[in-house]
Order: sequence, then C-alpha cells, then structure tokens
Amino acid sequence: MEKAGFRNSAADPCLSYRKCNEKRLHVAIYVDHDLIVGSNEEEITAFLNTLQCEFDITFGTLDSFLDIKIKQNENGAIMISQEKYTKEILERFRMAESNMNSTPIGYEENDQNETEAISSSVPYSEAIGCLMYLSIATRPDIRFAVSKASRAMRKPTASDWNRVQRIFRYL
Repeated sequence: MEKAGFRNSAADPCLSYRKCNEKRLHVAIYVDHDLIVGSNEEEITAFLNTLQCEFDITFGTLDSFLDIKIKQNENGAIMISQEKYTKEILERFRMAESNMNSTPIGYEENDQNETEAISSSVPYSEAIGCLMYLSIATRPDIRFAVSKASRAMRKPTASDWNRVQRIFRYL
C-alpha cells in the first residue's frame, strides 16, 4: 500500500487512504473483506487495475460488508442493516422462536444479593460479543442494554443471563 502512495489511518490500522489533487481514495481491508471508496471513479478503476496485476481479486457493487447489508436508495440515502446476522445469532442462541419484548431492557430490581454464577456451559460471553458487534454496527437502540449486561462478564448470574435473553427477544 505504501508503494501506491497510501497512508495508514491513525483511527484504524485496517484503513488506508490516499489524497492526490483533491482525489481521495480509501481502502479498508479486514482479512478477506476489502472495501474501496473514492471521490473519483477513474481513480478507483485505476487502483483496481493495479491490484488485479498483482493479486487474484474479484470486485463488484457494494451490497454487503462484514455482515452489514448496504443499500442506496434512489434519493441517495444509504441504508444499513444486519437482518441476516441478527437472525443467525437468534438461531445460534435458540431465541428465534421466543416471545418478543417491546424494549431491550426493563425495570430491574437490585439483584446484587444473587451471587450464584451460571454454568460455564451457558454461552454468556459469546452472546455479549455478538450483541456488542450488532449494537456498534447497526443497532444503537440496544447499546445501553448490552453495556449493562456486559458488566457481568466475569461472573454472570441467572439474572444477567435473563437480561441477555431479553435483548434477544427484543431483536
């Protein structure tokens, strides 16, 4: 990337950028998922041609990236969603057929007296990780509830697991 005049972003080591004569080009590389955006279509095409000379790549229009579905409406508005990913995690944690909740978090009594940890077979940390990715990428409406549930990562109780399940039922 340095050979092609790119600099690494200070915000994300997987993001590189190049600016030349008011033409901007940004490249995000996450394992085997790449995204190239720019202000000039000719610049993008030239960069893709350079990549094709050195690597076996395929490219096309952007419809999804890192499990995020991307759609541009006729008016130019960009819509993002993770409907497929949401369904996958609901199935993974056996919550796809559960009754729905209208909110991701409810009124909670102070349950600090509960000290018995849940079984290590309960996939608490995996569920929190999935929910965090969802909340950061496309679902800010669950962010507070996920943050609260993540506080119990070290020693989750049955009440903590119920909080996670409530978030799943909301989804």
